Amino acid sequence: MLTGVVRHNRGNVWTVEHSYPLNTEPRLVTLAWRVVGMRRTGPFAPALADGLEVSSVHDRDAWQAYRQGDYLILETEHNGTPREDPLPCPPIRRGIETRYHMGAWQKYLKASGWVPA
Repeated sequence: MLTGVVRHNRGNVWTVEHSYPLNTEPRLVTLAWRVVGMRRTGPFAPALADGLEVSSVHDRDAWQAYRQGDYLILETEHNGTPREDPLPCPPIRRGIETRYHMGAWQKYLKASGWVPA
């Protein structure tokens, strides 16, 4: 199951965004699906808001958010729009060796070896 975040763009355009780092190079890939339909299953379903965390619905082009027994269901377009952004190395003390390995930045410490940066 994927998790995503609802974003409000210009006008009345809503999207669901899911981001993940590439394993081989320091880049963050964000897929955005435009919301084409919305429904609430009851009065306690969360309201559509920028920053709302949602999870994917299995075998459908839909995402859902749950609260107190009710769901907000967002129907989305089938093909998402990809975007790649650089994933910069976090600030590390000068002289410390760093590398990007398996989707995360690491630094080399003499006592511990490679650890998360």
